[in-house]
Amino acid sequence: MRRSALVVLVFFLSACTAPSGPPLSAALTQSDRIYPNTAPIVSNYYAVVNYSITGASFKRVHVTTTPRSSIAMQTVSMSESPVLASSDELFVGFSNGPPHAFFSVIGPNAGSVSFTGNCTVSDPTSLQCSVPYTWVEGTSYDLDIARTAKTSSTETWVGTVTNDSSHVATTVASVTVPASWGDVTSNLTFGASNYGNIASCAAEPFFKTVWGPLMAEPSNGSTLVKGTVQSAYVSKCKARTKVITTIGKVTGATIELGV
Repeated sequence: MRRSALVVLVFFLSACTAPSGPPLSAALTQSDRIYPNTAPIVSNYYAVVNYSITGASFKRVHVTTTPRSSIAMQTVSMSESPVLASSDELFVGFSNGPPHAFFSVIGPNAGSVSFTGNCTVSDPTSLQCSVPYTWVEGTSYDLDIARTAKTSSTETWVGTVTNDSSHVATTVASVTVPASWGDVTSNLTFGASNYGNIASCAAEPFFKTVWGPLMAEPSNGSTLVKGTVQSAYVSKCKARTKVITTIGKVTGATIELGV
């Protein structure tokens, strides 16, 4: 993939190209799966930043996000999404529709994994867990997915959201998957979505969140390493969406919806 170093990019409708790897929409619409109460006219609206990290596999993924504006509509979702070697995906994040934190697994066998927490299986490919969680504008939150146990036959992954101001860590849930699924690959994503009942792109309310660099801990190491921005993508309402980041650099991003 072509990189343009040291150039800050603002992605609009004509400037966005989809990143490689698995579809990213699932990572940013978990709240819609958990609370499918609306039938949006403009649906599946999200903006994401795709990262790669040098290394074969990883046992922990971490990113910090800071919402810079509140929103009255119950529509905003923020999450990170690593992909396991089996191509199954893990998601952790929080939303205000209604206020909750979520940890989910999407993949061919996701519906058959064991779990601890408030989880439901909507279909054989989707396990969704959530807890009530109220976030505050201007406060930073750490999103963390970590492998906490490993045997010859299974691996256990835990999704956590931490308030950086109060230092309170909220464990959403843990899931135990076959060891054959493997650890996290270098395909890592974070982003923001608006999945509510939006009549048109012109009606999209403004929302802004600032992300720190995405980091991961190697499977055989103990130190978090930072990822490199590979691409950014906006699904819809692109003329009213900004993703500001630097391709080819170790950096974070600013995502603005409804600009």
